Amino acid sequence: MTNSTRLFQPESDAKYLIYAEGKFGAGTSKTANVLLRYQPDKICAVVDSRYTDKTVRDVNSTIDSDIPVVSGIAAGLAYNPTHLIIGVAPSGGQLPEEWLEPLKEAITGGLHIVSGLHSFLCDNAELVNLAKEKDVQLIDLRKPPKIPEVSQGFWRERTVPVVQTIAPDCAFGKLTAAWELKRQFEQRDYSVGFVATGQTGILLNNGGIVVDAVPGDFISAAVEQLIRKELESDPDVIIVEGQGAIYHEGFSAVTLGILHGAMPDAFLFAHRPSCSANDYGFHFPPYRQMINDYERIIEWFKPVHTIGVQLDTSEFSDDTAHALCEDIGHHTGLPATDLVRFPDDSAVDTMIQKLHL
Repeated sequence: MTNSTRLFQPESDAKYLIYAEGKFGAGTSKTANVLLRYQPDKICAVVDSRYTDKTVRDVNSTIDSDIPVVSGIAAGLAYNPTHLIIGVAPSGGQLPEEWLEPLKEAITGGLHIVSGLHSFLCDNAELVNLAKEKDVQLIDLRKPPKIPEVSQGFWRERTVPVVQTIAPDCAFGKLTAAWELKRQFEQRDYSVGFVATGQTGILLNNGGIVVDAVPGDFISAAVEQLIRKELESDPDVIIVEGQGAIYHEGFSAVTLGILHGAMPDAFLFAHRPSCSANDYGFHFPPYRQMINDYERIIEWFKPVHTIGVQLDTSEFSDDTAHALCEDIGHHTGLPATDLVRFPDDSAVDTMIQKLHL
């Protein structure tokens, strides 16, 4: 059978085989890497024939895991998975022709298939028919829901603070920053609502909407709808996963849609210090200027402030990483750290204190 809902609620004993053929690596398999970092107990193996008989740690040193990398679906089935998760994004987000046979092999092996591709598995008759025959699900995370109306400005009634992650470019760790901040709040016994706006966030959070698949007029309403749902559980704070960047010509529309739907009370700014220009070759302005630009977009409607800077320092030594955090903190006037690498940094407490919960 097929399932096009954005919810992903597997059984507690579900085990994932991650499909990352030809692309598994520190900078080339975002979904795979996030799941390996935050849900390692659910993952039994990763498929990438380039690294047969290696471990995840051997291929991506930023993830300390002995999970095996295997040559293909058949080798992965030996680990008794229940789901095949597509852990990489092919060019254009379309289903490559060469993936059809591995997907059919996984379906034949009894695996549910979970995809965040722009092209939907449920639109492929061959896969749909085979899935029906084998009684497995094809789960298209990116298939958008129907949003009946544009944003209603619900933020005016909200009393729970909302924090959104922002960045100067795509793939700069906005989801990682959001999830790490969520964990930090929970360690301090705060109740946290989480709004996932991309397929990887949905996999982590068991719900959300891939907003770049929502028609433009309704992106803000979709985010507003998700926040209202999170408020039903009476959280102390809600964290919204950002997407894209206002400086990115290709994806800034999604960024603005999320900003205007979330109408955040605070930002957490994420950056990769090793990168100085975006996909189009435009060099980033100074940190403080970028933060100010984001704040000005929301300040026309309501007050907003930035609680800190999250830095991806994975390419640097410990000493250099600490120096970068100190330097950027000095130039921005904000607490700056790497929440993944330095989770016990006092800067984290300063960030949380700035919300006055």
